[in-house]
Amino acid sequence: MARQKMLIVIGGPTASGKTSLAIKLANHFKTEIISADSRQFYKEMSIGTAKPTKDELLQAPHHFIGHISIHDEYSAGQFELEAMSMINNLFQTKDYVILAGGSGLFLKAVTEGLDDFPEIDPGIRRALNEEYEEKGLSHLQSELQSADPAYFEKIDKENPRRLIRALEVTRATGNPMSFYQKGKEKDRPFDIVYLQPHWNREKLYERIEQRVELMFEAGLEEEVKTLQSFSKLQSLQTVGYQEVFEYLAGNSDLQKAKTMIKKNSRRYAKRQLTWARQRGQWVLLKPNFASYAIQYLELIEDGWVWNIERIKDQKRKTHQEEKISRITLSNDNQNAKVLVARQPKMMQTYWEFPMSLDEKISQFLIEQVEMQADTLPIMVWCHSDYNYLFEENYLLISKSGYFPFDGMVPEQKELCLFKRSN
Repeated sequence: MARQKMLIVIGGPTASGKTSLAIKLANHFKTEIISADSRQFYKEMSIGTAKPTKDELLQAPHHFIGHISIHDEYSAGQFELEAMSMINNLFQTKDYVILAGGSGLFLKAVTEGLDDFPEIDPGIRRALNEEYEEKGLSHLQSELQSADPAYFEKIDKENPRRLIRALEVTRATGNPMSFYQKGKEKDRPFDIVYLQPHWNREKLYERIEQRVELMFEAGLEEEVKTLQSFSKLQSLQTVGYQEVFEYLAGNSDLQKAKTMIKKNSRRYAKRQLTWARQRGQWVLLKPNFASYAIQYLELIEDGWVWNIERIKDQKRKTHQEEKISRITLSNDNQNAKVLVARQPKMMQTYWEFPMSLDEKISQFLIEQVEMQADTLPIMVWCHSDYNYLFEENYLLISKSGYFPFDGMVPEQKELCLFKRSN
C-alpha cells in the first residue's frame, strides 16, 4: 500500500521560531512552505509582520508571502481554495508539504475546511468598517454579543476583522454566524501532523520583547510612515502598526508605542496558545526544534498515532478551572496513555504503559506532559512497575492505593505518587 502524503503543520505563538523551523524541515524533506500567516500576505507590510527575510526566502521555496495588497479584500475561504490547489500540486512530486503560520483561522481553513456562507453585500462591510472607525471596538463587541452570543463566546473578541465578519453575516441574512457553522470537518486526501515550538512563558515574552526592539532597529517606524495615509484599512488594524500610527498622530511617544506593541504582542501570543490548546492535537517541540520534530515524525512513520482527547465527566465533581484530557500514543500492538487534570496550581497525572514499551516512547510522553505543565508542579500517579521512569527527576512522595481521579482509572492495588516541583 502506498504511503499517504503528509502535511506538516507548524503553528504556535508569535516569536516562537516557526519560520526557522519551517525552513529547516523544508530542507530536510526537500519540500516547500505554504504560509498561513495572514499578516504576511500583504506586500506592503514586512517589518511589522516579521516576514521571512530575503535570505530566508532563498533558503526554501515559500508561497503566500506578499502575494496581495493591503487594498485587496482576501478571505480565509479564498485562501482555502488557493492553498489546497497549491498543496495538491506540490503533492504530485513531493511526499511532504509544510504549512506554517500563527493565524488560527487560516490554518483551520486548510486542515479542516470552512463552512459555506452566503455572499454578503460589500456595502454592509463598508458600513461596519465606518462604524468601527467612528465608535470603536466596543461598539462591535456589544452588537455581536447581543446578536450572536454563542459565537461571541468563541471568537477572539479583540480582533475587529472577526467581529465585522460575524456582524455582516447577521445583518445580511438575519441569521447568526453560528447558524451556518456545521462543525463538520472536510476530508483531506493526506495525513496531517501538528507541531508547535515550545517555550516557557517567561522565555517567550523575552523573545517577543527582543523582536519588537529588532523591528524598530530594522525600520518599523519608517515602514509605518509609508502606510500612514491608509491607517483605516482593515488590513492595518493589527499589532505593530496601530500603535505606531498613534505615535505618528501625536497621541503617544515612541517609548509608549514600543511598550504597547510588546504588551499587545504578549496578549496575541496568549490567544494563539489558547486556540492551539483548545484544538488538542498539537505536539509540543523542545529545543532543538527541528531535530525533535524529525524524531517525532519518525515515530509517525513507524506507525505510532498521537491523540489528545478532552474529557467531560458529568459524574466527577471537578474544580471549575480543571481541564481533564487523555493523551495516548499507540500503534497496532501497544497503547501508552496518560490521564491529565490541569488545575490552577498543579497538574495531576495518571500513567499507564505496557511493560514492553520502548523507552523513547515513554520519554516522549513524559516530555509532552512536562511542556504542557510549563512551570506548574506535576503530581505523578503510576503503578509501582513504572517507578524507573520517574525516580531520577521526580521525588517519590508515597505508595498508596488512593487515587484522586475517582472512577476514571482502573483500580490498582498499589500506586506510587511522585512530584516534580519547580
